[in-house]
Amino acid sequence: MAAQKQSKSVASKHSNKVKNVETVSSLPNQFVREMRKGGVRCLHLNLRRAVRTVDRHFDFALEVVGLTANRFNILMTLGANPKGMELAPLAQLLVYDRSTLLRNLEPLEKAKWISDIPSDTKRARKISLTPEGIQKLKEGLVAWNKAQKKAESVLGGSDYNLILKKLRLLANQEHFLDTDKFAD
Repeated sequence: MAAQKQSKSVASKHSNKVKNVETVSSLPNQFVREMRKGGVRCLHLNLRRAVRTVDRHFDFALEVVGLTANRFNILMTLGANPKGMELAPLAQLLVYDRSTLLRNLEPLEKAKWISDIPSDTKRARKISLTPEGIQKLKEGLVAWNKAQKKAESVLGGSDYNLILKKLRLLANQEHFLDTDKFAD
């Protein structure tokens, strides 16, 4: 009896899938063409695809020194700020929310590549590279340079510079944070 109920349940789930397929296949061709065109033109879709590809490229290159692209970016940002950084400006610069930043800092702390240092204000946490972190950053820079050169060669010189300029414009969050524009 239980086997019959389970069989009916599986059949019911299967028929729902078929119904969904029928529904999708019944979309007007014009709508499907618009969705395909939208996918080609969709900034979010294309950026996400590019980000995943670039992440894999840099992760693979940095793997030989025990880093990921995200961790390397944190080390590089701290390396560019030798007096250390408070968490809020670091998160803002990397466009991370606080919990994402803390999650990414944890393995760096465990590896002793970063440590807390005295802050100008007692309320804010400030971190800096340790000597081990500086060494890891130097190792990472060798791998990063190879990956960077490959990325630049794929995109070409002038295109590469234009893409970076446009990405910096997009990363300036104030252009996207005005949610009132979507209220209509």
